[in-house]
Amino acid sequence: MYFIETQELQQIKSSDISKLREQILKEQNGCCKLCKEPITEASGTSLDHQHMTSKETIGEDGAGLVRGVLCRACNVWEGKIWNNTQRYRQPKSVQDRIDMLEALVEYYKKIIIILYTVVKNLKNFKYQNAIIIN
Repeated sequence: MYFIETQELQQIKSSDISKLREQILKEQNGCCKLCKEPITEASGTSLDHQHMTSKETIGEDGAGLVRGVLCRACNVWEGKIWNNTQRYRQPKSVQDRIDMLEALVEYYKKIIIILYTVVKNLKNFKYQNAIIIN
């Protein structure tokens, strides 16, 4: 999370957004925080932040806080994942949402391991047996 010249949480003025985006992008070595690719004029830049609802105050459960600079494609992707987690799973907090996403990543990792094991075993099977049906 980023703060401007103070440790107190405060709303960023529109006039400060460009300056903050450039400062964070410099700290990220000119690369998108997610895909790690260099951000160019063509890829676009987005100052990624957690949106606030009218019921939240700044900083509450991360509301309104800047997370980093993303390329346009990653910002759209991140937004769809974040918003659809809310839409389909109704987490009670940001931590619930993060826990759900981490569980999904672990699930995907296990599937990859299982698929790798199956493919590896099929390759071994292929070399040990004369008849293979494709």
